[in-house]
Amino acid sequence: MGHLLKPKTIIDVSNQLRDQGKKVVFTHGSFDLFHSGHSYLLNTSRKKGDILIVGIESEERIRKYKNPQRPIIPDSERIHMLLNHTAVDFVLFITGKVPWSNSYYVGLYEKLSPNIVTFGKTFGHKEKFTNKEFQLKNVAYTQIKELPLETGSTTKIINRIKTLL
Repeated sequence: MGHLLKPKTIIDVSNQLRDQGKKVVFTHGSFDLFHSGHSYLLNTSRKKGDILIVGIESEERIRKYKNPQRPIIPDSERIHMLLNHTAVDFVLFITGKVPWSNSYYVGLYEKLSPNIVTFGKTFGHKEKFTNKEFQLKNVAYTQIKELPLETGSTTKIINRIKTLL
């Protein structure tokens, strides 16, 4: 079972684990309507290191960058699902009104100091990870890895449900 930690604590833990020679992996997202693609992302991310830290976006943030109708599942339930996933060691609840921006996430990665940051093929902001601005500011020792997703899409699930109504 994973542990939900406050930002300052998780940053300290991440850095201590790296200092102990542990390979830290970080991934983040909304994890709404948890499906096989989410589980695949978590399991595959975990296999890339010794420790998996998962950032979960708050309802407020998701509404700003995805859709005012999302997420379907409230914060507390999405956090609970992640905490009970066998691949997850720590969960970071990403709150606040900060919109998606390179500088916000680059700052988070610099503080967490993960060896690897992973994201799935359907991640809506992957272009942000490949542009020169991000790469120039990125922490030298952190690798960014896109993972191929085998199945699953929350948007596809929602659209399928709509066709059944």
